[in-house]
Amino acid sequence: MGRALAHDQPVEADVVVPVPDSGVAAALGYAEAAGLPFELGLIRSHYVGRTFIEPAQSIRHFGVRLKLHNVTGRDGMAMLRADQADFAVGSMLEVPEDIDYRPIFDFKTMLITPLDHPLAGKRAANIKLEDISPHGLILPPRHLATWRRVEMIFGQHKVNYTVTLEAGGWEVIKKYVEMGLGIAIVTAICLKGDEKITKIPLDRFFPNRSYGVVMRKRKYLSPPARQFLEMMAPDFSGQLEKSVGE
Repeated sequence: MGRALAHDQPVEADVVVPVPDSGVAAALGYAEAAGLPFELGLIRSHYVGRTFIEPAQSIRHFGVRLKLHNVTGRDGMAMLRADQADFAVGSMLEVPEDIDYRPIFDFKTMLITPLDHPLAGKRAANIKLEDISPHGLILPPRHLATWRRVEMIFGQHKVNYTVTLEAGGWEVIKKYVEMGLGIAIVTAICLKGDEKITKIPLDRFFPNRSYGVVMRKRKYLSPPARQFLEMMAPDFSGQLEKSVGE
């Protein structure tokens, strides 16, 4: 096919570049027949599924230019402001003036303890912050929202608390609790149900923690970004239009 095309449609060119992967064979034939060098100028990612074979254009479009970054809140905010990301999904306690935060989901705050811990037998209706106070907490790094929430709630009730260990990531914190290195205050979103720990709701003291979409005000969202958000929250389209227009 490539050789025939070179004879029927000759052009002045410096190099022949195929569109991978199906165009490689024809490009090789064209280059050989035309006496031109063959070079790979386009590279297809072999780690992303093909989009052109999806049944609907909306799904095909969704597969293009969508990239997810797993970063902390501070890094995510920097990426939003530098226009390196369309939006973030996370939780915010304080919303800066240049940022729009739209909550979507709510999760309870939970105390998790080792199975043999003295607090493990406590019921949610009976546990007090004073019961937690003597035991060392395992918390995420200080600059993240969980630490500020703990500090605020214990401060409002004039109860002291102790941090035994700082650990990055809920999975690490849960594992340390299982190992008996301390107890932790976490958001229920991180609990899958198969952990070997005791879980006690703390909604008598902590309000539910919301998670939602974080984006710069008046930010135009690309079609793939909108498709992702509509998949995550089907009734969110109207809020997106309001956010962009404000």
